[in-house]
Formats: sequence, C-alpha cells, structure tokens
Amino acid sequence: MGTTGDNPKVSVIIPAYNVEKYIDECLKSVVSQTFTDLEIVFVDNCSTDSTLEIAGKYANKDSRIRIYSQSVHGISETRNVGIDNARGEWILFVDADDYIAEDSVEVLLKKASEENVSVVLGMYRPLIERSGRIKRVEAEEKILRTKEEIAEYFFTEGRNFCHLWQKLCRREIFPESPFVPGKKYEDIFFMPT
Repeated sequence: MGTTGDNPKVSVIIPAYNVEKYIDECLKSVVSQTFTDLEIVFVDNCSTDSTLEIAGKYANKDSRIRIYSQSVHGISETRNVGIDNARGEWILFVDADDYIAEDSVEVLLKKASEENVSVVLGMYRPLIERSGRIKRVEAEEKILRTKEEIAEYFFTEGRNFCHLWQKLCRREIFPESPFVPGKKYEDIFFMPT
C-alpha cells in the first residue's frame, strides 16, 4: 500500500499486548486514514497470542508500518520504544484495542495547524460489547491553549485528560524515553507536565 518518506508528518504509535481480538480493526482504521503522510510505529509488548502475526500481515501490505518487538514487558517501556523510533513531527497514540475515524488524523492536524498549538485533544465515544469497553476516538477536537486551560480541563474532566490515546502531540514535547519503566498509569504521570 502507501509509502512515506524518512520524515513523515505524523507518527501513529500503537503499543500492543495480547490484543488479537482487536488489532485487525485498529490497524485497519489507521492504514485507512484520509491523511496519508504518516508512519505507523507498532510496538509489541511480549504478546503470546497472534497479535504480532496479524500486525506482520499488515506490514507486508503497507510499507508505512514498522514493527518493533519489545523484549521487556511493560507499557512504559513499550511507549518509550514507540516515541524513540518515531520520525514524525506529530505523534498520535492509538492503543491496540481502539480504532479511529478515517479522518481523525486529518481533522486533528488541521486544527493544530490553524490554532498553532502543540497538543490537540480528540473526543472519544466508548463502545460497549459483551467482553467490556472499547474506546473510539472521534474526529471532533478540543484545543487547550494555556496552562490555565489545561489545568481547568484536567480538574473538571478528570482522568480521561491524562490518557495519551486521544491526543495529537508535537514530537518535541516528548523527551527521550519519557515514561518511567515499571510505572502503571504511565500517561497520567506524563500528561499534566
């Protein structure tokens, strides 16, 4: 399928662990984006099911997908591998049990450019199925311009603000390996900074 240069505009990072039930829908939604100047950095976190095999089938069809296999178990380490290997100016995390609307990257990037901001927070809608909750990031957006707006949103909207999976962020806001290994809720510790 599509190709992208050495410096794509957007890096979509997908950390994955034993998500064979969801990864097909996730990858399908990312490779089908209307905005195509993107790379897909897929990082497997020691999966023991067919997650990596399914991702490999997508990578064989789409040269924008680069797969990394994490040898140390942990979401912080997995996210760090994704960030450290991202080449795009912008980063969008899509967790492997999520999928995004086909114009999500285009809409969020357009809004970030229009408003000249470093983070765009996309809205999401939970989808319920028998086994639990699946998040779906919608193409709507919210712009936070100042630290005061960020703090207000954090305290009024609560925990969902801290998740990485609903944000398009400039690459420059992430230091090298920003997540503390072994930390649960790693994004909650990072996002308020």
